[in-house]
Amino acid sequence: MVRLHLRQSVAAGTLALSIACPAFAASNPEAVTYRTNPAHTAQATMPDFSLPLEKKWDIDLGVNATYPLIAGGKVFVVLTAGSSANGSYNSLMAFDAVTGHAAWGPVALPASTSRRAEICYENGRVFMNIGGRGSSSGGLMSAYSAANGALLWSATLPNQDEFSSAPTALNGFVYTLGYGYGATIYCLRETDGKIMWTGNVNSGDDSAPTLDAANLYEGFGCGESYKFDALTGSQVWRLQTGCYGGGGATSAYYNNLVFIRHYHDSLSTPYPGPAAALDSSTGNIIKTFPNQGAMAFDNNMVFSVVNNALTAMKIGAWTTAWTVNSGSDVPVTAPTIVNGVAYVGATNGKLLGFDENTGRLVVKLDLGRQALPTTESQIDMAAGDGILVIPAGTHLIAIGSQLTLESVKANSAVVIGGANIGVTVTLTNPAPTGGSKINLSSSDTRVKVPAAVTVPAGALSASFFAQTARTNIAAHASLTASFNGVTIATPVTLLPDGLASLTLSPSTAVHGRSSIGTVTLAYPAPAGGILIRLASAFAPLARPSAPQLVIPAGQSTGTFTILTGKSLASVPVNIAASADNSNTLVKAITIAP
Repeated sequence: MVRLHLRQSVAAGTLALSIACPAFAASNPEAVTYRTNPAHTAQATMPDFSLPLEKKWDIDLGVNATYPLIAGGKVFVVLTAGSSANGSYNSLMAFDAVTGHAAWGPVALPASTSRRAEICYENGRVFMNIGGRGSSSGGLMSAYSAANGALLWSATLPNQDEFSSAPTALNGFVYTLGYGYGATIYCLRETDGKIMWTGNVNSGDDSAPTLDAANLYEGFGCGESYKFDALTGSQVWRLQTGCYGGGGATSAYYNNLVFIRHYHDSLSTPYPGPAAALDSSTGNIIKTFPNQGAMAFDNNMVFSVVNNALTAMKIGAWTTAWTVNSGSDVPVTAPTIVNGVAYVGATNGKLLGFDENTGRLVVKLDLGRQALPTTESQIDMAAGDGILVIPAGTHLIAIGSQLTLESVKANSAVVIGGANIGVTVTLTNPAPTGGSKINLSSSDTRVKVPAAVTVPAGALSASFFAQTARTNIAAHASLTASFNGVTIATPVTLLPDGLASLTLSPSTAVHGRSSIGTVTLAYPAPAGGILIRLASAFAPLARPSAPQLVIPAGQSTGTFTILTGKSLASVPVNIAASADNSNTLVKAITIAP
């Protein structure tokens, strides 16, 4: 089970997460992950962090970038115009998730692009708000091809001039928020950018739309929160706290609860106030708890960084499960949950992983780069397609499980000596550029394998044939593959020549009377059975009724019928039985007049 969060919650029940937009899991009410679209998760794979971790690639972008987005085998980022952490953004770029090589871009963005140019993904498109702060012409939502970066469409977002929230895409629609004159939620059609509906809210900054199966949620400064029907835009409820003003932070939806981060429960509470869990059906406050940054969710727990410590809290009981403060390893990223491990990036360049149930430190990896506290959009991690991508200053770093062997499988574990055996070796991750050479060996000289086989770049597996020799007795061998410190063996068994005997009963027959042939194997037939070929030296006088028979797996004998012809004298006719890579047995039947 995978749980991932980068500023919102994780879609429960998903097998793997491809980073996209805040979304929902249609079959599970636990839904959404910031920029995660479950429609694309089935194709994605998460790192198996039970294996040793290693740095897959480290790109020096030369400038700062937004939070990375992973989808469809690519990593997307928006680059700043300079090295300043809060500089304006001017280009969109994609990298290959396996190699880190540039896939396309940089694609130049309009000069008015906001310093908070964040992106999301669905259906092969990357969506971005590129209207700038204080823009006199309003906002501009654009869609780019994830395949090649081509601009597909741009749509003006009227009546507002500030756009600092990330968009959210789901079920063919992309949502975003603008403010300046009050605030407006926009719903656009993904195919062409047509505005389908707009909704008015009091605030509008720094809060990406959050979605469940059918609804949209927004949370702003002072805890002002809303729920809208995602399809029609009609308002379902509104939480009013008696406090108004700017500010905000992206909410999260998990287990029928909406988690807001800037709740203001009284005018005496220091802004921004504590976090709160709301009933998603009514908007009623269920629980408030200490103010925190972005939250992640798994196993009915909420994870967050509070006062420089990573904390896990049980939902419902609202009690602290554990808190860890790693001294100099000060968390700077939002937590990310992958396969039961809560990951945070630290200011000293370490990647830390804690068992989500106990808080025990299980991973500590030096990234060699120091991440500086800036904004959430610049320091959050992303996970998907088998990697964890971490921004660290001007660098973009991909971490994954160590590339090694996952399995070695023979297509048949029992064969008659002399047959070829197909064998497939599989890696834990796709092979890098240049491929991966897997060393091979056999424990028995009667089974010959190549010295090595190479898994091509980008592939997970490669196949080869093991050649076997005939044997007089049963022989057992191990075929072994070794790569990157891992050795895996698969057993095979060679059987002696398959046919032990052939009998004909009766061995003498007259015209028109048949005889029964019985073939006996030396060992029970292996999986798939054994095909026995039958033949006659003189078919007009004696012939098998069929040219072959199959002895099923696990059985040792098979029978067939011999048809006879008319003879003027007693004549012997040889009947033969044979199998692939085996001996041939011959018996004579005498045809009497």
